[in-house]
Amino acid sequence: MFPQLGTNELRNNFFRRQLLCEFLGTFFLMLVRKTVSTVEATRWAVTKVAFAQGLTLAALTKLFSRISGAHINPAVSLSFFVVGEMGTLRFIFYIMMQFLGAVFAVIAYRSYAFANANADAEVKSLESWQKILLEVILTIMFIMLIRAMADNRYRTQRSSMSMAIGLAYTACLLSGSGISEVALNPFLHFSSDGNIFDADWMPAIGSTLGGVFGAWIYELLYMPHKSDIQRSSSIFDWLRK
Repeated sequence: MFPQLGTNELRNNFFRRQLLCEFLGTFFLMLVRKTVSTVEATRWAVTKVAFAQGLTLAALTKLFSRISGAHINPAVSLSFFVVGEMGTLRFIFYIMMQFLGAVFAVIAYRSYAFANANADAEVKSLESWQKILLEVILTIMFIMLIRAMADNRYRTQRSSMSMAIGLAYTACLLSGSGISEVALNPFLHFSSDGNIFDADWMPAIGSTLGGVFGAWIYELLYMPHKSDIQRSSSIFDWLRK
């Protein structure tokens, strides 16, 4: 499945994109696990954690498998390595990126988690910037999946588009709704209060930024601008010029 990796491949752009996929995949999966497992201490917590992680892994596999194989797990990479289907250097770099993804996920989690890790803390304990950060991260993953499913180069996978998007959205809500009004949609945040003008609109900033960053990261990984499919110019085309 994976060719032997020589030192010349380290300069290969596709290989760098593969490493980025492993980093992002591990980052999102670890972040979901940390978030959803800390905010609840009820008898349903185990079910919620398992459900959120399973749905997140399904979304990440759908998103990254076409580039890196979506290992997102050192044990998976090891299983390819021991049977000779993965080169030594590729294995080492995959493990390194998975480790860094896990580390950065913990750092990101600590930036918006409760200082005392109190499962009974109120949602309002989060500062505005923490709500924005959480919304940005989850929206990025959601938007990237939507872009992948809507990509015309992968029409064969579009039969399950609605199911994949719906399950990914469920995973994001499960992982973040325990500590914030996660919606991944700027307009939905205005329904959080009886009076639309009294609603907490700060998370809407996060979902808006997440949409931009998610589109940019997808461009970086899949490079649809280099395909033969015609499309109108975008802000990313303008920035590249």
